[in-house]
Amino acid sequence: MAALDRFEVEDLLHEYLEALDGNDRERFLATFTPDATILIDYGTHTETYSGSDGLNEFHAPRGGTAFHLTTDSRVEWDGETAIRSARFLAFPAAAADGIPVVRWIGRSRDTVVRTEAGWRISLRELWVLQGASPHPPQDGDG
Repeated sequence: MAALDRFEVEDLLHEYLEALDGNDRERFLATFTPDATILIDYGTHTETYSGSDGLNEFHAPRGGTAFHLTTDSRVEWDGETAIRSARFLAFPAAAADGIPVVRWIGRSRDTVVRTEAGWRISLRELWVLQGASPHPPQDGDG
């Protein structure tokens, strides 16, 4: 793929994080295909958010904003599909004592497809290596 495609995929992921961190639901939803899935593996359990209902549930207000950093980004191509992988750190944007604390450390992999509207995320997979789910499993969940 062309360098422009790589730039557009990276820009899409930047837009996703800016919208997520800024609690901007419309911008957040615009980065996904309508049937997209977010899959988060916390090690102890997995959370899945699919389609517009799932994406809206994932983006539910969190009582504040967050700040995400990504690094070691890599984009690989399979026809009109890009697989973008990275490592991430996530912080609450406003720590109670003013000292930022890392809430999550992990890896991400995004399957990004070319649509009529441009590149969009069809699958976002997260492996949280350190940090707990804001939605711990109930008895019987897995």
